[in-house]
Amino acid sequence: MKINNHQIDDFNDIIGHQELFAKNKIFDLIIHQKHIINLILCGPSGIGKTSILNLLIKKLDVDVLDFNPLTDKKEKLVQFIQAPSLLKKVVLINEIHNMNKDKQDILLEALETKRIFLFASTNTNPYFSLNKALISRSFLILLNEISKQDLMLGLNHFVKKIKCKRDYTQVIDLISKYLWHDVRKAINTLILIINLYDDSKEFDLNDITQFIKNNQIFVSNNSDEFHDLKSAFHKSLRGSDPDASLYYLYQLIKVGDYQAIYRRLIACCYEDVGLANPNLSIRVMSAINACEFLGAAEAFQVLAFITVDIALSQKSNSTYQALTEVKTLIEEGCDYKCPNYLKNGSLKYDDLIKDKTSYKYPHNFKNNWVKQQYLPNQIKNLKFYKPNLYSNYEQKILQYWNKVKNNE
Repeated sequence: MKINNHQIDDFNDIIGHQELFAKNKIFDLIIHQKHIINLILCGPSGIGKTSILNLLIKKLDVDVLDFNPLTDKKEKLVQFIQAPSLLKKVVLINEIHNMNKDKQDILLEALETKRIFLFASTNTNPYFSLNKALISRSFLILLNEISKQDLMLGLNHFVKKIKCKRDYTQVIDLISKYLWHDVRKAINTLILIINLYDDSKEFDLNDITQFIKNNQIFVSNNSDEFHDLKSAFHKSLRGSDPDASLYYLYQLIKVGDYQAIYRRLIACCYEDVGLANPNLSIRVMSAINACEFLGAAEAFQVLAFITVDIALSQKSNSTYQALTEVKTLIEEGCDYKCPNYLKNGSLKYDDLIKDKTSYKYPHNFKNNWVKQQYLPNQIKNLKFYKPNLYSNYEQKILQYWNKVKNNE
């Protein structure tokens, strides 16, 4: 038996997403009422976006143009739009986020006049990657990752449909366990195994298991999923959850972008740990240096240590909040000049601009501190830094300065 691809003839052949094909749901209505809309399917790679669009086209009575946004020229699109037809026209565009502005402009005009309809897919966030005018003329449907159970059911349905000679239950279990993130990869792996073993007497499950494990797909470092992982890692560190932090850490390690991990560790240290544990920043940089010295093979040991260290540390975002308040104030127009006695004393016209109050040098006073206005007059009474009283270190600092400012 030789199989070339996963033949999709009906809803039941689509793996997962069955809620979208249920009676009176959107795809069921589109097909039975022949009511075509501009449709953009969004979601991770390999979860069935293209298969769904192809099935819709197969069920509808339409003229279709399969347009590649990277290799096809705009003239091909123009010819299809202008060509006469008694049927509705649909342009099928996979990875539409790769479409440049010239081609989008041609597409937009035709969509506006309903000379064509758009069926498209993208694995990026459409609100970041697509023209807003294109989004406003289309309906977006987000396809989530399918479950291991859905993949298992779909693969078993496929095997029964093609009437295999062997029992592939164990193989399907393995594929569903290790390749569930990518339906396309899972199907192609199953097809390859069937093509190799269905007519063969040899069937080594250990070899097949290793082959499947070696073909696991992890997110790429330019995908939305990768950015989601970084966000989850940082938020787990901030939330003081060492278990979740380690879980997302290892997923990031599998991606292999160690610089992204280092940036999250450093950012969390200064943004979320802050003055609650100021020496932690030194340990973080030492850990990063150790990772660079040891190399990827052993860096995970150091990363695990520093990740748990950050997760378990006291947290304080007092400095982050303080600067955020300053940023907001200045960007709202409160960019006032500093008091004259704080200005650069080397200016030739210094004597003309200074007021009668001279600058007080703190080191000339007790405890190296003297009460003196530093903020501009217009905001001289504002307080941006508010100590986190749950932070032991900031409590000690606060006690110290209260003593100093009371001349104790």
